[in-house]
Amino acid sequence: MTRRARLAGAALLAAVSSCKVGTVGPEGGPPGGGGGLPHKGLRVDACRGGDGVLALSGAWAFRFETASSVSGEGLSAAQPEVATRYGVALMCQEGAEIGAYLVTCSYAQTRLADATGECAAQMPSAEVVASLPIAGMVGALDQDAPGARLRFEGFTEAWGLEAGASMPAEGALEAADAEVPDGVVDADDDGDPGVTLRGDGEVPTIAWAVRRTRSVFDLVVQNDAVLSGTTTSETDERILGGPAVRVLKGRTRAPAEGRALFVRADGLFGSARLDADGDRLLTCAELAPYLFSVLPPPAQAGCE
Repeated sequence: MTRRARLAGAALLAAVSSCKVGTVGPEGGPPGGGGGLPHKGLRVDACRGGDGVLALSGAWAFRFETASSVSGEGLSAAQPEVATRYGVALMCQEGAEIGAYLVTCSYAQTRLADATGECAAQMPSAEVVASLPIAGMVGALDQDAPGARLRFEGFTEAWGLEAGASMPAEGALEAADAEVPDGVVDADDDGDPGVTLRGDGEVPTIAWAVRRTRSVFDLVVQNDAVLSGTTTSETDERILGGPAVRVLKGRTRAPAEGRALFVRADGLFGSARLDADGDRLLTCAELAPYLFSVLPPPAQAGCE
C-alpha cells in the first residue's frame, strides 16, 4: 500500500470517527438530499419486494472510478485523470429491476503534469465530500447474458451546483466585481463560491470551481456477493476564479472508462458484515476499518 493510500484511509477514519447515523430507504428517496458525513447512513433492511433468480437486495460497499482524458491549456499532453470513490450502498431488487442508493465516504484523484513539470491533483476538501447528497440510480439485470450483467444509468454528482443548474462559463469570477453565476453555491461553506480546489503538489494552486460527473455502470454479477465491471463517465469542470484561475482554466475532459467493484456488506452469502453494532444502519464510520482490505487502494498517481 502506498503512502497516499494509507493517508487516505487515515483521513477517512478521522473524518467519520464521530459520525451520527442518518437513514434512507428506497420508498421516498433520500430525505433532505444531503447532510454530510456526520449524518450519512443507509438502512440495510429498508427494501420492499422480493429478489429474483439472483438475490442482490441488501447492503454493499463500493469502490468505483470515474475517468477522463484531460487536455488543454497548460498541459504538456492529454493525460488520464481517475477519481476513485469509496462508500456504502443499498440495493433493492424487484425481479430484473434494481434500485440503488449510494453514499460517498471518501474520494481520491490522480495527478496531472502541467507544461512546467508541476505534478498535482486539484483536490476538494473533506467538506465537499461531506456535502454530496445521497445518489440514487436505477438498473436493469440481464440474466441471460454470460455471467449475468447489471447496467446502471444515471449516477450524477455535482460539486458547487444547485440541482438542475446550468454550468457557468470558465473564468466567470476573474473580475473583482463579477457576480456569482446563478446556480453556483458555496458547497464547502468556506466563504468562496463553488468548491475550493487545492493542488497537492509542491506549488500551491487554489481555485474556485464547479464540477458535474455523470456515469453509466456496466457490471458482471460474479456471484451474490460480488459485482465488478466498468464505468463510462462524462466530467465537466469549470474553473470560475481564485488565485490560480489563469493556470488551471481551459482544461477539457473527454469520457473514459474506469473500474467498479461492489462487495456485499451485510454478512449474507459469506460476505463481511460491516454493520458492526448490529443496529441495521450502515455508515461511513463502519466502512472505514475495511479500507483497503475489502476494497482495493485507489488508482495510482499519474505522475510524481
